[in-house]
Amino acid sequence: MTNIIELRGGNNRKRGRIVRPYPLNSLKEAHELVETMYEVNSGLPVNRIMLAEAIGVAPSSSAYTTLLNSCSKFGLTNGNYRSSKIELTEFGSEFIQNMATSNSRLLLKQAASRPEIFKQFYSCYENKKIPSDDIAEEYIKSDLKVNSKLSTECLNLIKKNGVYAGFIKEIKGSLYIEPEESEFQSTPSKYTGNAPISPRISSTSNVAAISEFPGNKPGKLLFGYFGSENMSDYLKEMFDELNIEFEDKELVYPDPSINPSGIFTQELGEEFDLFIMLIGESSYARVSGGRETSIYDMTIINHALANGVFKERIISVLDNNIEFPNASGRVIKYEAENQESIILPLMGELTDIGFLDISTKTLNRH
Repeated sequence: MTNIIELRGGNNRKRGRIVRPYPLNSLKEAHELVETMYEVNSGLPVNRIMLAEAIGVAPSSSAYTTLLNSCSKFGLTNGNYRSSKIELTEFGSEFIQNMATSNSRLLLKQAASRPEIFKQFYSCYENKKIPSDDIAEEYIKSDLKVNSKLSTECLNLIKKNGVYAGFIKEIKGSLYIEPEESEFQSTPSKYTGNAPISPRISSTSNVAAISEFPGNKPGKLLFGYFGSENMSDYLKEMFDELNIEFEDKELVYPDPSINPSGIFTQELGEEFDLFIMLIGESSYARVSGGRETSIYDMTIINHALANGVFKERIISVLDNNIEFPNASGRVIKYEAENQESIILPLMGELTDIGFLDISTKTLNRH
């Protein structure tokens, strides 16, 4: 990919101008421009000079030229600084008309991914943590072939657009790219030319736990664990950061003469909305009488007992080395040396099972 154009100045000297293979403006700025187009002419083509006046910039300014170019690279508009009119693309029209529907996040991600450089980066780190800036910039330079002088700027835009679109989340101080969402849902448009400005998505998300039972505090979670003390502490911190109400209990091997049901009672099933079972690290469990049982038995028996109380409301979090039947419901495997590998899969399961509702804060334009 060519990033340098050679120009000749005085005395026939060569000088270089760096060409960006991506939009310089953020997705938020492009979004605001197409919103203005919809407001001033109901989504129909707008005179280029009148559009500049509507957003308060000079029609001949370099800032306006760059903004038009950016909107085009996001796939939202057709037209540039020489065009008499600027018009929404088919995607741009669909984009702005669905900002008040459930499809808004998907469309924002599609727009953010229109520039090929951005798309490749998001794809490379999908469902992963974005690495440190030096590693991410090296990938941008070496693999995406972006000029080294632009790598920092490019990375900042990639992050900024992903956060704005809602698919890059900050979790425990690190940025993660969420996996691809479901396909576009057919939803009647709620956007009209006279409607209030559509919501702006901020970098902060709301996470709300949902209760299935009337009268319960929303989203009460029972966390049972055996072994894997480091991961247990890590998950407890995660629950605290998400403001999830939980109670933790250490799992035991059931003893028919003392505790045939282990830690599980019907009262727990009524009090808590969800059970998360964490097992790992230990190779055996010592039970009453001094005998030993395998970690496999520990896992299977506790899962079976939990299933009798919580039915399908169980998520099992297991060390990679533990064998567990695929038919045993929601199972997440983790690597003991990589605690952060659990975050996105567990967030996804909590959302999918209906325990968490993850949305974004909205800010008014004015």
